[in-house]
Amino acid sequence: MRFRGKTSRIKKLSAFINFIFLYYSVIQMKGKLIVIAFILLAQLSFSCSPQYEETATIQILDSMGRHIENASVEITYQVDFTTGKGYTTTAPKITPANGTVTFIFRNQEKDPNRVNCKYKVNVTYDNIVKTQEVNVDNHSNTISVILDAYQLKLKAIDQNGNVLVCARFTVRNLNKITDSGGNTAFILGKGPINLSMRYGNGQVSRNLNITGDMDYIYEAGVYELNLFVLNDDDKPIDCKVYIGEEWYNTGSGGSVSVEKLLNAQPLILIVYKNLEKRVESVNLALRSNEYIIFDLHAPTISELEASVENKEVVLRMDVEDPGLRASGLAGNGLQLRYSFNGNSYDVLPNLESGNTYVADLKAVNQSGLVEFTVDATDHEGNKRILKGYFSVNEETEEDANGSNGNEEKEQGLDIVLVVGGVVIIIVIIAVVYYIRKKFIGE
Repeated sequence: MRFRGKTSRIKKLSAFINFIFLYYSVIQMKGKLIVIAFILLAQLSFSCSPQYEETATIQILDSMGRHIENASVEITYQVDFTTGKGYTTTAPKITPANGTVTFIFRNQEKDPNRVNCKYKVNVTYDNIVKTQEVNVDNHSNTISVILDAYQLKLKAIDQNGNVLVCARFTVRNLNKITDSGGNTAFILGKGPINLSMRYGNGQVSRNLNITGDMDYIYEAGVYELNLFVLNDDDKPIDCKVYIGEEWYNTGSGGSVSVEKLLNAQPLILIVYKNLEKRVESVNLALRSNEYIIFDLHAPTISELEASVENKEVVLRMDVEDPGLRASGLAGNGLQLRYSFNGNSYDVLPNLESGNTYVADLKAVNQSGLVEFTVDATDHEGNKRILKGYFSVNEETEEDANGSNGNEEKEQGLDIVLVVGGVVIIIVIIAVVYYIRKKFIGE
């Protein structure tokens, strides 16, 4: 019993000495222990369980904390390491108006030493691509990804200051529509942009440079066009009309009205049967009513008469482009070609008075057959061609006196003129003509 008691006292003394030694050692290593403790805690806090399941709620924000809509978000995470499946990336999700999407995914790795507790959030928006790394179970309930993006606030108005409602803006494949006040806004990455606006029946665009938040008033001219398509007889034409970027039909009334054009000088193309007319002279800032005329009829040639005047043979004719809205005879649109004694000659008839033109046939100075062709062309290319001929007979002065110069010939009217003992008799034998309208494709 004594032995046991003595042994007990020795054990107590030994325990007390060990405690003093341990206490002293702790004091000496206090700083190191604190560091080691933090390291261990950090490792424990970043650890995750094998085959973990993660619910990740991702919120996309701009530089001012505003939600970003239409951002594309994906997550790349480890499937497993042991079986070689490696990593995978989820299908992308597009952020709604609140800029938030949620993913649920599961790691299949069973070995704790091979589990990767980190995954990547990949975000694409406008001209921005960003990747952010996240630790499993070491993040807030909502993971925020902040992009270097800024707000462009727009207000659409016309040339009179009226707001444009439902104007559609497009920039870098992003689209917005203005509200009842003509307002809308984009969140965009830095850099140059081409901002286009479609409104009504037109589209305009302009270039801007995004360097920060911006307020911009987008002013565009808005015009109305009332188009009337008529022929040269002032009658409406049923045809197709291309205005701006749309096709229209005039119908039996020959007219079409287009509102909300954003170009004061729009391209207008009119198609009637096989005819096309391109109109580039319209200015809607000056007037909204435009009349387009199709001259469908060629000029007329009539009242041809050959005679001798001042010892020269002349050919006189009436030429007219009829119709209330006819385009009229073109400059140098009346031409005469005649053949005499084996030679051909070109003459431009001169306007004598009204619609009467006269041409001098200077080469006709003896008996023979004169063949001629008259071309009359209007400003729209309609052409009428008339062909004919007449003969010239010469008699001596004695023969002429014998007939008294007033004889009526069977073939037509004789015009007798005594010149140096020679009588030149001009007889209209025949006139043959035909009409040709110059149409595209006909």
